Amino acid sequence: MRQESLTVSRELEAIRQEREKLSDKIKDLQETIASEESTLETVKDRKRDKEFEITQFQDKLDTIKKELQEYDEKHQEYVHEKEEWQYVRRTLDEMRQEVQSLTAFKATLEVEIEKLKGELAENGGANTQDGAADAYADIMEVDPVCLAPDEFAGAGQVRDEVKLLHEFRDVLAGEGYYFPERVINAFHTSLKSNVRTPLTVLAGVSGTGKTLLPIRYTEFMGLHRLVIAVQPRWDSPQDMFGFYNYLEKRYKGTELSRALVRMDPYNYDQFASYRQARDGMLLVLLDEMNLARTEYYFSEFLSKLELRRLVKNPSVAEQRHQAELNFDAGPGGRPFTVWVPENVLFVGTMNEDETTQALSDKVLDRSNVLRFGKPASVPAHERHAIRKASQRREYLPFSTWQSWMRSAKDRPWESEVNQWIDRINEAMNGVGRPFGFRVREGMLSYVANYPGIDDGHRYRLAFADQIEQKILPKLRGIDMSEAGTTLSRIAEVIRSVGDDALEESFREAQQESARMGLFTWRGVTRAFEDD
Repeated sequence: MRQESLTVSRELEAIRQEREKLSDKIKDLQETIASEESTLETVKDRKRDKEFEITQFQDKLDTIKKELQEYDEKHQEYVHEKEEWQYVRRTLDEMRQEVQSLTAFKATLEVEIEKLKGELAENGGANTQDGAADAYADIMEVDPVCLAPDEFAGAGQVRDEVKLLHEFRDVLAGEGYYFPERVINAFHTSLKSNVRTPLTVLAGVSGTGKTLLPIRYTEFMGLHRLVIAVQPRWDSPQDMFGFYNYLEKRYKGTELSRALVRMDPYNYDQFASYRQARDGMLLVLLDEMNLARTEYYFSEFLSKLELRRLVKNPSVAEQRHQAELNFDAGPGGRPFTVWVPENVLFVGTMNEDETTQALSDKVLDRSNVLRFGKPASVPAHERHAIRKASQRREYLPFSTWQSWMRSAKDRPWESEVNQWIDRINEAMNGVGRPFGFRVREGMLSYVANYPGIDDGHRYRLAFADQIEQKILPKLRGIDMSEAGTTLSRIAEVIRSVGDDALEESFREAQQESARMGLFTWRGVTRAFEDD
């Protein structure tokens, strides 16, 4: 019995010890669970913190994306502003150089004038009445050779414009000079646009027929012609129109000033004998006009020519005054006031090489610039036969010329052409070279006056001419690294117009210019059949 009691006691002790062990394990597990729960809460807190941080970072990322987008937009604005600033800076530099040159020239003239005034005072002052008449004899009494009254037998009959131009092309071919119809039409239309665009420029390398074309045109059409060889030393309008010589006390006239005085229908009644010349037309050809800086000797005159379109009634002296030329007549003399009528046309030729001056934007905006390649030739016996059969001695009446003139208002193509102009102007603005109303009106006038404009899609050819003549020359010298978008937009318009030769030449110009780094435009060389 006792033995059993001991056994039970030992078992109970063992159970108690086992229970204590289990209690300790339970306590340890409870502590572990509490620790893990605490860790879990910590992890949950960290997760919440990370989620909050992620939300904050996402907000920051969205803000950064928005800022980047705004930066891109501002960068584009900056690029445009930079291009505009570069254009303004170039223009300002050119103006500063011109001001410096003019200031120096003005100072020289002032010294010379004071010297001449002193000499004039020593020699007895102003002229007598008879002396005054003598003083202007060189301009008033010397007849201009270019307006010789016996040059034409009489007025020609009214002719169909398109047929006449076809005949002119055939005559040129017979003389051995192949000019495409597009080139002849472009030259003729540029002359018709002289109210909006007073100057037609024929550009290219030597030997391409730049001088020949206007000379043959005047001979065939029946226009008086004056060819003036521009000299490198020309630096003022006096080189074109003459000047009053204070030492000799007389006006030194030029062939141009003599001709303009006689072509003026309002200010000089004493030249009524030149009625036939005034009823006809005069073409003034400035040969190699860019040997000198055109802005110095021709720019002021060009502005006067452009102002003519603002004069509603030139027979009223008060209205035409703003567009009239004034020649210095010396001390005591009344200035020569000259109105240049619209039947006086101005053409310039220019060789494009390292010895010549480029045209400024002011001149380009008031000009149509034609570039063309060298014409082919034909056998001499064919030239002789056609030339003999096509001589014309009648003059072209200005009234006939006016009958060929057309307005751009309310034409079926007007809206489409205006859209093309808007697209091109937007593209030009991308490189800081947009154009204004003057160029737009000049382009519309050109299209309206293109021969046979109402025949199908000829307005497309006319507008292609204007891209070639007025737009692409303005891109000369732009940085190709900044001009990609502009050139692409212009190329799209050229494709819309449908002039394959122009499109190909423009593509070649882009490729050549990409190698050089600056845009260069050499024009379109058209085949004789490219009509």
